[in-house]
Amino acid sequence: PPSELVRFVELFNSGDFFEAHEVLERPWREHRSPTYKALILFASLFVHARRGNPRGVQKQATKVLGALSALPAQHLGIDLAALARTTRRFEQAARDGSFRQLLAAEAPQLAIDWRMGSL
Repeated sequence: PPSELVRFVELFNSGDFFEAHEVLERPWREHRSPTYKALILFASLFVHARRGNPRGVQKQATKVLGALSALPAQHLGIDLAALARTTRRFEQAARDGSFRQLLAAEAPQLAIDWRMGSL
């Protein structure tokens, strides 16, 4: 797997959402990978959630879902359908004001499963 994707997942899973976002910025700019763009936006959603910004969560959720809509359910070993479901849950929680509780109770985690799709 691409080392920057592996590092992104490690940082994301440790709750370092901003740092995870930064890891994929350069490769995304170089290759314009739509999957990397969706992952960057996904990490950004949680930056806003951690900062307690419901409007930011909602805006990023809209961007994430838009980016994911053009992608397959799985790509680069990432379950993108699961990302969409998580995004919808946090978008709804931002609307009803429970996103901080959801983040505390259910820290999002990513995994790379190379059986799900190749480069």
